Parts: sequence; structure tokens; C-alpha cells
Amino acid sequence: IVILLYIFINNKDKKFRIIYISSLLFFVILFLYIGPSSVILKENDRSLLANIALENIEVIDGVGGGNYVEEIFKPYLLSVNPNLLEDKFKISLNKVELGITPEEYRNTDVDFFIGTSGGGYEILQQYFLADKCSDDRNTCQYLRVDISTLKNYLKIFIPDNNFKINNAADFCKQGDDLVTRGEFACIAYTLKLLGDKYVEVEFVDITNSSDLSTYFSYIFSNNLFVECESSKSYACKDRPLALGELSVVIENLFIASDTLTEDNLKNVCNECNFRDINGFIKIKYDRYDYFLPRSKVEFYTSSNGTEWKLVGYPHYTGEVINFIKNVGKLEVGGFVDGQSFGNTWTEGYVKSVEIINDDKYKKINFNKENLNQEYYIYKVNSLIPYDRQVNISEKGLELLRPNKYWVAIENDYNFQKDFEIIIELTIPEIPWETQTLISNTSSFSGDHQSWRVDIDDGRLFFKWTNDNGEYVYQLGDFSLRSGVLTQRNGELFNEKPPLANTSFLSQLTTAHNGYLTLFVEYGLLFGLTFYLSVFYLTLRGIRQRLDKKEILLYLILMFVLIHNVTNDLFYSPDIVILFYLTLGFKESRVDLGDSL
Repeated sequence: IVILLYIFINNKDKKFRIIYISSLLFFVILFLYIGPSSVILKENDRSLLANIALENIEVIDGVGGGNYVEEIFKPYLLSVNPNLLEDKFKISLNKVELGITPEEYRNTDVDFFIGTSGGGYEILQQYFLADKCSDDRNTCQYLRVDISTLKNYLKIFIPDNNFKINNAADFCKQGDDLVTRGEFACIAYTLKLLGDKYVEVEFVDITNSSDLSTYFSYIFSNNLFVECESSKSYACKDRPLALGELSVVIENLFIASDTLTEDNLKNVCNECNFRDINGFIKIKYDRYDYFLPRSKVEFYTSSNGTEWKLVGYPHYTGEVINFIKNVGKLEVGGFVDGQSFGNTWTEGYVKSVEIINDDKYKKINFNKENLNQEYYIYKVNSLIPYDRQVNISEKGLELLRPNKYWVAIENDYNFQKDFEIIIELTIPEIPWETQTLISNTSSFSGDHQSWRVDIDDGRLFFKWTNDNGEYVYQLGDFSLRSGVLTQRNGELFNEKPPLANTSFLSQLTTAHNGYLTLFVEYGLLFGLTFYLSVFYLTLRGIRQRLDKKEILLYLILMFVLIHNVTNDLFYSPDIVILFYLTLGFKESRVDLGDSL
């Protein structure tokens, strides 16, 4: 940019300037459409990090110099290995400081951790036993349990007896508001949550306390104990109890076994639905991102089908997608005619599917009347109608996991053009393992697989194949860009994109834009004052020296300011000092004419 600007300034001929600017525009457009657009136009972290920075700018107060990463990404640090934090970002935050490893075992090789559960945590959310949390579900489960949360949780076991729960809490609770694992064991034993029987178990770190040994033996024997390291021989009695540990207990009692039933949860919230999340998911594909030669995919959620919220950020390829043509039937809840390799069937109910493609629109309602009219149910890997009973209710058609049949709808669409697909469904929980929502993958017409839409660990993925029908392309990931599906009051929702995978640790960084980094750390007012003075002095020097050789120096200073848009270059103290020394030296020199 600076070189082009220098050429423009040094040639005053109007005709040259018109041809010059026109040629530049032509070559830029030509480069985008014929050049390596797959590299230039593909999604990258810079725009994502810029958006995160913009969301965290305050007018006056900043997070403080050098505190960008620790303050902006603090909620996500619990889910990151402390060694990686130390190596990559020089953030010293070990498992003792995080409250994961007991202090007395600081220098041992025992690997302590906090247990988490997928389905169990969803139940805590649905029955309002855990506060709303916008981070990823592992990080949310690292939050510690206060006494009021625990008392609500205990109503699952002891309904309508607050007096008994309060007495047990008063007897066992010591210290601050957070509940330790030892205090939870004491309360569970005092209340006899699951009867009187238990077998004595020895724990390495409570051998000198007969009462605590009894308490932990009780919860261990009754499936209420959650290990804090892999051997299950440590009690971690003084460590604050985490929501994830309560989630594991819920999963053990309600999902892994039938120890407790849905009736126990009704004691907490009679109106809540046990493992039912209702809502809409929209997949929007644009073959062209406006005039740019790249395709775009966006995911949305809605609780009513009219008000939509974007999941994370839009996803872009660096080029235009050409899907493999597959004229076979579209499959709902799986791929490859019900085979869904890798056990990726969808579990839940599908009520309707809407498809908008070019000038076509169709809505398929999965009710009894439309069976074999607008949708079909076949035996797995065949076109033989499924002749056994299926569950069709006001929720829609039940999709089974694992599958006994596959659900098909007619395919008379051109997916090389823009399309939208809206799916209304009810699911028991946000999927933690891969589940395919809809696909264009039928093999009965002799075609290769084309594309499919998956949910994995609460994230949405759009996948498509190469010429050989192999899934080698996808949009969507586990990064800060992805967004995550959640539920509110049993309705499908989504939250701001969290970090959940160490493969994307590079996104835990500054804005890669020196201007935004300064604004976040020192506030917008200070940042503008600082940068406006820099721009004023630089531009004044250019204006005053348009006809002199020393304009080259000011153009070099412009190079630094432009480079600061895509790098924290100007934020570096040594560059700032060099910049001001150079500018000050030039401003203070006496102009002795061209001979200088």
C-alpha cells in the first residue's frame, strides 16, 4: 500500500493517476476471482479476534497493560491444561491454584481432575439446579457449589423436608459458603440419601478420621462418590465440590441406572420436562458471499421458528463449493440410508423439515397422515418399507439411537444453488457425540455421498465430500468461532462461542490488531488520544513535504501504522520508541533546502 501510495504521489499527471487507479482495481478483482482465493478468502482468526476485542472495549477503564489474555479469556482457563498455559502464554496457573489438586499433594505425580458429565449437567440445567452458564459445558461444570445450590439439589432425594436438609447442612457445614467434598459426604450420610447400607472403604487421605471415612464409604457404596483422580483412592475431602461432580451423580442415578426416576426430579420442578429440549435449527447456505467468490454457511437456533439467533460466527470457505450431485432421497436423522457409520444417528423426535431452494419451498410435517405421502420410513440400507410400529406423537416422529429404520424425503432440489433447511425437533439433551441431522448421501441411485449436517459436543458442522465421495471438507470446528448449543427452560438456544479444545489455543491471544489491543487494555478514550496524536503528526508531515524527498520517511512511518492493523506491531514498546524518535528527529530538523 505504501509503495503504491509513493508512486501515486510522485506522478502528478491526471491521466496517469486515472489509469493507475483503474488498473489497480482491475487487478485486485482479477486476483480475487482467478488467483488463489482459497487462501485469501477462507475464514481466519483475525476477524474473530477483532470481534472479541470490540466486545470488550470500555470507554475509560481497560483491563490493564499486559492483562489482555488473562482478563478476556479468564472463564476458559479452567478447561486448559496449566502446562499449556505456562508454555504458550507464560500464565502460571497450576492445578493447586485452580483448586483441582489438594495443596498437600502439590509435588506428587498424582493426576487430580474434576469429573464432568454431559447428560447429567443437562438435567441440572433443565431443572434449574445450576445457574445459566455461557461457557463450554466442561468449564461450566468446574464452577463450585454453594450451600443454597446444594440444598436445592438435595430436594431430589428428600422432597418437602427443608427442615431436615437445613439441620444436616448446619451439622456438617463449616467455613465459607462453598461446600467441600467432605461436607457433601457428611450431609449425604446424615440424611441417608439412599438408605442405610454401605461397605467400609479406605481412602489414602482420610485414614486418621473415622467419621470422614464413614461418610465417604457411604457415598462410595451408594454411587454418590465421584473420583478426583483415576485410582478412586483419594477423597479430596477439603476441595470445594464442583457442579460437574453433582452432574456425574445425576447421570449415575438417572441415566446409567434406574436408581431414581423422573418423579424425583418433579420434586424440584413439576413443570420441567425430563430430558426434553424443543426448538428449531436452521442451516443457511449461500453459494456466493455477496460478490466474493466464496461460499458461506450459517447456523441458527430458534425456540419458535420466527426469531433466530446466529450460532457463533458465519463460516466461509475460500472458494465456491461444488457439491457432488446425489439424486437419491434426503435422509433425516442419519446418513447412507440409515447405516450412519460411527453410530451417528440422531436421538429424539423430528416434527418438521422446511427446505427453501432457489424458487422452491416445501414443508414436511412428520405426522401419521403424511407417512408414505411426503416422507417414507425404510428398513436400514434398503428401500423396503419399515412395517413395524413407529412412535409418532405431537412431538413428531421418533428417531432412534441406534437406528431400526431410516427416514427419507423426496429430493427434487438443486443444492448447487442457495438453500435453507429448517428442522423442528425435540432432543433429550444437547448431543455430546456426533449425531447427523440431515444428509444428501443415499447410495441406491449409484451416487457418491454429497453433504451432511452434524452436531458434535454442542457444535454444528457442515460436511461435504470430494469427487470420490470422501468427507474431506467441513465448516465448523471446536474453536471460539463455533458457538455452542444450550437450552433454556427446555427450549433450544445457543451461547457465545467458548474455547473447549486445546487444538485452538492459538485463539487465546490478543486481537492481532495493535489499535484494538491498546483500546482493550487502556480504554477507548486513552487509545484514541494516543493514536490520533500519532496520525496527526504523521499526516501533517506528509502534507508539508509532498514535493520533497523526505516524504519517503513519512511513508515508512505510514507503513508501521498500516501494519498495526494486522499485528500488534505498534503496541510493542520498542517500536513505539523508535517511531517517536524518528518522527521527533524529523520534526525538529531545520529545513536547509534540497541540499540537505
